[in-house]
Amino acid sequence: MGSNAAYVEPEEAIINTEWGNFNCSNLPITEFDSSLDAESSNPGSRIFEKLTSAMYLGEIVRRVLLKMAQETALFGDVVPPELATPYQLRSPDMAAMHQDTSEDHDVVGEKLKEIFGGGGG
Repeated sequence: MGSNAAYVEPEEAIINTEWGNFNCSNLPITEFDSSLDAESSNPGSRIFEKLTSAMYLGEIVRRVLLKMAQETALFGDVVPPELATPYQLRSPDMAAMHQDTSEDHDVVGEKLKEIFGGGGG
């Protein structure tokens, strides 16, 4: 999944904007976005796609979790080794966690245990 836009011209033509390659200095790019872009197969290209598509969102969140785990006790005293594995967290996993409405966030905890082992809050 990603994001794109198209519009219909009066002459029965559909214009596809292909905005995945949109890039400008006003985009809110974090350190995690920058490192993902630098390590990608196409650095400096398709920035908007890297900020919004399902292919990259799980990886960005994994990078955030890794930094939090290294700087705090997010997963207890030990950072799960699986957390250092690129693309270990996928967008469908995040979607399942996002839909968890339980008071104790049981689905979130189970998903984190399933993906990263042990911990999970």
